[in-house]
Parts: sequence; structure tokens; C-alpha cells
Amino acid sequence: MTWQTPSSTAPTQLCCPVSLQKVKYPLEAVTIMATICERTDRVMTSRLDNNNDSRKLRITEAVCRGAVETAEKLEAPLIVVATQGGKSAKAVRKYFPNATILALTTNEVTARQLVLSKGVVPQMVKEIASTDDFYRLGKEVALESGLARKGDIVVMVSGALVPSGTTNTASVHVL
Repeated sequence: MTWQTPSSTAPTQLCCPVSLQKVKYPLEAVTIMATICERTDRVMTSRLDNNNDSRKLRITEAVCRGAVETAEKLEAPLIVVATQGGKSAKAVRKYFPNATILALTTNEVTARQLVLSKGVVPQMVKEIASTDDFYRLGKEVALESGLARKGDIVVMVSGALVPSGTTNTASVHVL
């Protein structure tokens, strides 16, 4: 499926599949897709798969699962994730946290793709030079965007800067 990028005159316009634009009844098609998503969400009774032995999980999966469990127990309104290709944000999302996921990325393509992930708010940043830089930037964006307030607990998920895709740290911060 090919994707049409938003026009420069409408920066908030959501990317839309070109094939959907050629549908005879696009509004009805989107309505049906939304209904399917809502019904699927209702059927998902357990957000965390407790039958899955965490020893079998890869490091990224284990860290992301732990971050969601921590956010749930602490009633954190936000999980901030550093992600280059979107894998870490999607790994957190798959456990259906109650918390919103703020995905910080330097990759525009990743940001555009994550817009389509329910519960994930992608945010482009210029550079994440270090883990401390990520923590500072994450807190700053969380407060400025209104996704969290001063005094809120947030869970932050990151990893080694090189290579990309090695998420290995979850930490808890108070804004």
C-alpha cells in the first residue's frame, strides 16, 4: 500500500492510504474500520499476557513489558519511549497500557508511521545525544504537550544509542 504524505500547507493533515482515497464510499470505509478497532479493543480482556514466561522474551520485549507493568502499578499517565524505527514504541503498545505513549524520534518516517498506532503520540526531536538528554527532552515535551503535569509520575524507556533497536532501560521519573 502506498502512502500519500501530508501537504506542506496542512501540517496537521493525517497521512492517508492512497487506496482509501479511491474508495467509492470513504467515510463508510473509515467508519467500518473504526468499528472493527473499537470491538477488538473491547474483546481484549487482559492487556498483559501473564501466561507468557518473561524468560522467553527478548530484552526489548522484557523491558517494554516491565515498563507497562510499572506504569500500571504506579498509575503513571505517560510512558515516554525513545525510538528510531518505531519498534520500541510498538513493543510498549502491544501490552495496551492505560498510559499514553509519547514516542520521541529523530526519524520523520517513523513519526508518520506511529501516528497510526492507537495510544501512541509521536514527537519529532532534533537529536538525542545521550540517555540524560533523552530524560531531559522527554520531561520537557511531556510538560509542554500537556500529556503530563508537574508532579506526575512518568515511565521512560530507552536504550543504547548505537545500534538502534537495543532498548534495555526503563526508569521512573517524577516531573
